[in-house]
Amino acid sequence: MIEVVATLFRWLQLASNMILVGGCVFLAIAGSFHSPWVTRLERALPWLGFFLLIGLLGILATTTAQATGVSDNAWRLQAWFGLIQNTRMGHVWAGRAACAIVVLAIACYLRYSPRARWKYLLCATAASITLTVGALASHSAAEELSVLSILPYALHIILASVWFGALPAFLAVCFACTDPVATKARDGAKDNVRPGIQTEAIARIHALFQSREQAVHAGARALKRFSTMALPAPHS
Repeated sequence: MIEVVATLFRWLQLASNMILVGGCVFLAIAGSFHSPWVTRLERALPWLGFFLLIGLLGILATTTAQATGVSDNAWRLQAWFGLIQNTRMGHVWAGRAACAIVVLAIACYLRYSPRARWKYLLCATAASITLTVGALASHSAAEELSVLSILPYALHIILASVWFGALPAFLAVCFACTDPVATKARDGAKDNVRPGIQTEAIARIHALFQSREQAVHAGARALKRFSTMALPAPHS
């Protein structure tokens, strides 16, 4: 049972970390900072940082229980600190937790600060460092840790995060880019059955449709920009 829980926590922290990297890279490349989907993605960033920390805490608890062979040690802080202080695995976990706290702080800063491309790149860099430190966990039992042994795995997971982690952001833009003409026709049909609409109300509806159409075009440009830079070019 504890192995299943440990696997779930590992997937939670890995997915959160990868989406943080890919989502921030997507936002930095796509731009379109005034589009509504950017606000939705920014709201998710602190939650992803929080889930990253929760996943790391779950990994520490389950690893402590597995390493000591005592299931109750999963809830004992003293056993946690013993693992962190006395094992290389614990040292690696401490580094990952420190990086995750930095990522969470940057994500919260992004949520409540003016939007800028360099801020998204900063968050993506911090999340990438967290992934790189996490690569040490796969090699923590090795006698000697070298850059050559860790670099291929770290680059692989970071590049995979840029692609896989950007998919939620990519889908958010796709769902936001609905057809404004169809929406206008549908809402116009609804308005036709209600006579007596004032001129001010019509002006508001027109402004709403115009802003909606601009948001759709901005999202489409963001998708095109990201696809041009992140996707491989076809060979003839």
